[in-house]
Amino acid sequence: MVGRARAVAVGLRDRLDGRLHASRRKRALSVIRDRRPTRLLFVCLGNICRSPFAEALAVNRGLAAQSVGFIGPGRNPPHEAIDAARRCGVEHGDHVSREITCEDIAETDLIVVFDRFNVRRMRSAYPAALSKTIWLGDLDPVWTGKRAIIDPWGRGNDFFDRTFERIERCMDE
Repeated sequence: MVGRARAVAVGLRDRLDGRLHASRRKRALSVIRDRRPTRLLFVCLGNICRSPFAEALAVNRGLAAQSVGFIGPGRNPPHEAIDAARRCGVEHGDHVSREITCEDIAETDLIVVFDRFNVRRMRSAYPAALSKTIWLGDLDPVWTGKRAIIDPWGRGNDFFDRTFERIERCMDE
């Protein structure tokens, strides 16, 4: 019964997110336009899949960007991430994960997160940073059914490809 209740709650949240997507997208674009950030910080859980790919895209486009995570410093992206990034024309195999610090927060103009778990951890550890934080998925011109950009770790090549395509689409905005 708990599993069914959770599935219903997630479905309701996703429907609400869908209704709010246009206004959240407008707000996120407005934040970028108004702040004109010059230093971006991409934050995901482990800093080996989503955030390093977004960082590499930003750097390839001439932006100052870094990526960090909450766990497991000193790791490289998995081969699925490196291969999916290459299929998008991005090389980032030399990336080494690192954990977020207070200095990272202080030195950035805009923090970009991928899911509610990232937001929850930011709220807990760096509550003041939420004022300069946006969800990357809010920039998506296409509503995909989820606000979050789901972590592809351990999910296979197709999932990595879809995730990286969505990250790239959001970054285009």
